Amino acid sequence: MRRNGKLIQIQTECTPHPDPMVVSVAILDGQTIMKEAKAVPPGSDRQSMMRLIREQHSIVERKVAEQAEQSEDDEAASSGSRLAQFNRLFEQGLDAYMSGAYEQAVEVWQEAVALDPTSKVVAVNLDIARKKLRSSGRA
Repeated sequence: MRRNGKLIQIQTECTPHPDPMVVSVAILDGQTIMKEAKAVPPGSDRQSMMRLIREQHSIVERKVAEQAEQSEDDEAASSGSRLAQFNRLFEQGLDAYMSGAYEQAVEVWQEAVALDPTSKVVAVNLDIARKKLRSSGRA
């Protein structure tokens, strides 16, 4: 199963010792992300064990998919709120700069840079605000 370009491996098998169990393991990047085990009912024949293996494997696949979707939703929400916070900080820094509060602009834009270090606009604005602060003698 693939999620976000990553391979999630799910393996389900029957282990005989110490008691017969159907065990499913989901692995992502070498780490176990889910493990399910269910006892095989006494007296089960091969056909019923195979059915139990298929059922449990399907259940684990579904749980892993739900977990991955929840992670994607959480990540999207986090990134959306992060973008909103970045935009808010950018605007606050701009307001401070326009009012001549260069020190405040530098502080706010530094927070914005921490959220998005790739933003060239904030980097340039921050550089200009620092120069203004130095030239005003308040640095």
